[in-house]
Amino acid sequence: MREKNIEVKVGIFVSLGIITLVLSIFAISGDQALFADHHRVRVKFKEATGLNVGSVVAIMGFPIGNVEKIDFEDDSMDIDVTMRVLAKYKSKITQGSIADVRTKGALGDKYIYITPGQSSEFVSDGSYIEASKEQDMLSVITQKGHQIDKIFSILTKIDRLLDDLNGERQAKQLMDGLAQTAGELSKASKEISSISHELKQHNTGKKLAETLENLNSIVAKIDSGEGSLGALINDPSVHEGLKRILGAENYNSTLKSMIRTSIKESENSSK
Repeated sequence: MREKNIEVKVGIFVSLGIITLVLSIFAISGDQALFADHHRVRVKFKEATGLNVGSVVAIMGFPIGNVEKIDFEDDSMDIDVTMRVLAKYKSKITQGSIADVRTKGALGDKYIYITPGQSSEFVSDGSYIEASKEQDMLSVITQKGHQIDKIFSILTKIDRLLDDLNGERQAKQLMDGLAQTAGELSKASKEISSISHELKQHNTGKKLAETLENLNSIVAKIDSGEGSLGALINDPSVHEGLKRILGAENYNSTLKSMIRTSIKESENSSK
């Protein structure tokens, strides 16, 4: 009889220990409101990578529940997620609320982040809220890892280039050269502005325009054959006549004789 009483006592203590252990596990896991009322909200995601049953559900970063169920929708490939939140927070999940999967902590744990809508009417039990079409930064970095590697590679090359420039004092020389060039450009700009001002003051621009117009008129007359120069350039007969006078042998000898006679007379008169 005494042994039976001992067994009963041992059984009671073991049962109490198991119950205490279970309650402690729930408390550590964050589900302290084990026996509280709950409100269920659902959402459909295109993908739910890293999301598990028990993952935290938070509204504006404040935890209000956990993921209760994850399954495929019957007639599509969408992921149907059921969230169990504390009933006292159901008024915070209003119509127009948006849910998205985000990453928490350095280990990359996934949780559902809910942004409340502008409406004052809360979502009824078992109803769906809209899923966000955007992804959090860490998810984007994970998916675009190869492109991020390229960015870091480019940044590394730029860093090396700057180190090389600074090491050989080329960066300072380059900046000094740019500053000198900028100063020369500024000086040239001031000089051009000064020249332009002087031209306007002395009415030189108008005179220059008149000179160019007269020059154009002279060139036009020469081109049309007017005057001696125009005839010389455009009239073939004048050209041939000069050619015969200067190039023909008989006329050439005559001209030479006349030149010699003229020179002799000039020498005699000087004596």
